[in-house]
Amino acid sequence: MQRLSKPGTALEAQYDAVVVGSGYGGGVAASRLARMGFRVAVLERGLEYLPGEFPDTAWEAARAFQSTSRLGHIGRESALFDLHVGDDISVLVGCGLGGTSLINANVSLQPDARVFDDPAWPEALRADGALAEGYRRAAAMLQPAVYPADWPALAKFAALQTSGAALGTPAKPVPINVRFESGPNAAGVEQPACTLCGDCCSGCNTGAKTTTAMTYLADAVAHGAQIFCGLAVDHVSREGALWRVAYRMTTGGRDRLGDDLLHIHAGKVVLGAGTLGSTRILLRSREEGLRLSPCLGERFSGNGDVLAFGYNNDVPVNGVGLGEHAIGYDPRSGDHAPVGPTIVAAIDRRGTEALEDGMIIEEGAIPGGLADLLPPVMAATAGALGEDTDTGDWLPERLRELDSLVRGGRHGAVAHTQTYLVMSHDGADGRLALDGGRLAIHWPDVGHRPQFARVADALRTATQAIGGTYVPNPVWTDLTDKALITVHPLGGCPMGQSAGTGVVDGDCRVFDGAGGVHPGLYVCDGAVLPRSVGVNPLLTITAVAERAMTRLAEATGRSLDTDAPTPALPAQMAAPVGLRFTERMAGQMTPVQGGAPVACHFVATITMENAQAFFSDRTATAEITATVMAPMVSPEPLTAVDGRFRLFSDHPEVPGAKAMEYTLPLTAKDGRKALFIGLKTIRDDPGFDVWTDTTTLDCRLIAGHDPGGAVLAQGRLTIAIPDFIRQLSTMEVLNAPTVAARARVMAGFARLFGGKLVETYLAGGAGTA
Repeated sequence: MQRLSKPGTALEAQYDAVVVGSGYGGGVAASRLARMGFRVAVLERGLEYLPGEFPDTAWEAARAFQSTSRLGHIGRESALFDLHVGDDISVLVGCGLGGTSLINANVSLQPDARVFDDPAWPEALRADGALAEGYRRAAAMLQPAVYPADWPALAKFAALQTSGAALGTPAKPVPINVRFESGPNAAGVEQPACTLCGDCCSGCNTGAKTTTAMTYLADAVAHGAQIFCGLAVDHVSREGALWRVAYRMTTGGRDRLGDDLLHIHAGKVVLGAGTLGSTRILLRSREEGLRLSPCLGERFSGNGDVLAFGYNNDVPVNGVGLGEHAIGYDPRSGDHAPVGPTIVAAIDRRGTEALEDGMIIEEGAIPGGLADLLPPVMAATAGALGEDTDTGDWLPERLRELDSLVRGGRHGAVAHTQTYLVMSHDGADGRLALDGGRLAIHWPDVGHRPQFARVADALRTATQAIGGTYVPNPVWTDLTDKALITVHPLGGCPMGQSAGTGVVDGDCRVFDGAGGVHPGLYVCDGAVLPRSVGVNPLLTITAVAERAMTRLAEATGRSLDTDAPTPALPAQMAAPVGLRFTERMAGQMTPVQGGAPVACHFVATITMENAQAFFSDRTATAEITATVMAPMVSPEPLTAVDGRFRLFSDHPEVPGAKAMEYTLPLTAKDGRKALFIGLKTIRDDPGFDVWTDTTTLDCRLIAGHDPGGAVLAQGRLTIAIPDFIRQLSTMEVLNAPTVAARARVMAGFARLFGGKLVETYLAGGAGTA
């Protein structure tokens, strides 16, 4: 699998369509829009991971974790595991190229048909039959399959079968998006067969898990789409005939030097940033003046999710993944008992007389990177919250606990622990709202609803059948007022018949709050589902997005053939080792037509995509992504996405001097163009002037992007010492395969920069003025 994303420096100022997010909805939109012939850019907040790059140890998992709560944000904004902590319900989602498909269990099931009898769904979607075609297309791309009957027997499946018999509902295999044969998938990407390592939910390092990166996104790139990672969209606004997409970089350290937003423009925007992401973007857009439905933020659902455990059972389960032992693992070797994909089977109890009473109980596997942490944590949690469902085996249970504590989480009590993942129904009447910029979930007492007690009763019976201790989710206790956690957040931008009942229509078009829809603005992800679906929602999200893209094609007169084979991906060279840093300069510029000096500043992220070439070629340029605050042009920051930087070039105006050159083609919010040109003059004047020369930028603003255009303003910007200290912390080596390679690049830049300064100021290389 080759990388799909491009460096942020390749981002252009305008596209036919921008897709925000890359999960199931965003992936579908990117693929189908590209197949229609639109110029598409995908903006993803997280990073791109290839098989082998996902965390497989506790330390790596900790570094890949972020959390948002009323206390603030912890971790990198681009970290893989994204936990939103709420008072009533918390949400865990994935952040990366592929969205939550990177860390879910990939179960592909359709809901009970009665789910669509709910009048919350728009009438057209329920009646026209196009959703069935959406499901067909989703299945054709994702190719779900059940665990092969002739593959190794899995202990966790056998344990679930025993539980199913006790509940009167047999456990059966469920279709999952995992490859059990090596070969090309529906997008032509080669995938190996599953090795049964059990680490689906920390990211598949084998490459057998069929994520959106492996399918829809690869198909999008093959049809010309451009994908950019590390870009978080804040809001959208309408500017003339185009949409302005305001975003920030989640890498490069820009947040340490300023929070001005960058922006690009597009004719169409599809929000596929997930339930929390898309809802937050529209809430922020409403704050910025975009007219939207009053239903925005409503009908939030956790899909009736419940996480619980059957701890220290009398039967083995082998429900902990292999973690760092998974690479190269052969289940036939006998080195470790096979775990299997995270979920392979379920006890399907959705056939209740009342739809809302139904549930589906799935077994699970805990990522192996957490194995060493599990024995003490599980023993303590079971002791505090657990309910032993059998008696007379106290000594064997304690011996198994000791075995886990001594030999680790793949042995003893933890190896005899079943993980339960349950989906049901919860009323879908939660609410999402902004609270000081943070997305907050308001849903008082949701955990006290009778459905969750029914689920607990079923899981207690399931655990008793295998002789274990029933342990509810640690947050579902009286101490936490029965708080919940979900990995399937839905709603927030619910579908509706009109703006009075929903945020989008049945075609995922965003209502304008005045009887129509915003032209070219869509939401395609779990946020549009107006209720719980009572089963893993990925297939339904994908089907709804497929339907929306079919409708878009019809409305725009574009051809969309989803069955045509995917072309080969463009050839890709190995990414060279690069260097990136962010710089802030501030000062004043004076309008040439008269007037007082005006405070101006810029925050520029400078990227040398090929550091070695930049060091050795004096004509080479680095790329700049920047925001420039220049009130004489626009009251809001201007954006440069294709700026250029040259280091120690011959000064174009001062003979014998060297220069640092900044050239920034700028675009204002309303589309107006300007050109920022700046020069740092490096020469040996009398006295010690190294600091002054390297931190002082003489600059001018020009109307339009032609250097020969009319000068609007000119002035001088400087680097303050606190900003310089922060700038040093943003220095980052890109694509370095080893620590040694990273050190060589840093040393190379230091030699280049220091050497030129020595040449200029000590050896008289530039002469004196």
